[in-house]
Amino acid sequence: MDPFPTLYAKDILQNMLGSEIFSFMDGFFCYNQIKIVVEYQHKTTLTLEWGLFAYTTMPSGLKNALTMFSRIVMKVFQEFIHKFLEAYFDN
Repeated sequence: MDPFPTLYAKDILQNMLGSEIFSFMDGFFCYNQIKIVVEYQHKTTLTLEWGLFAYTTMPSGLKNALTMFSRIVMKVFQEFIHKFLEAYFDN
């Protein structure tokens, strides 16, 4: 379990008080952008009639998918967070 903290919606709204412009982005395929390290790909292996298949990018159903993506977004945008950018994940 990855205990990376994420803000609640009420905290995000509090931080946005007084703002005049809002923009929203849907990250529907966001997890598929994160590569799984080769030595951990075996943990996502599926057995089908055609053989064994393992994910090479993170599928959305993994236990830590949301926290891993949250951690990456916060790191990439760290200089903008709480200045003019807020990140909220509602998955």
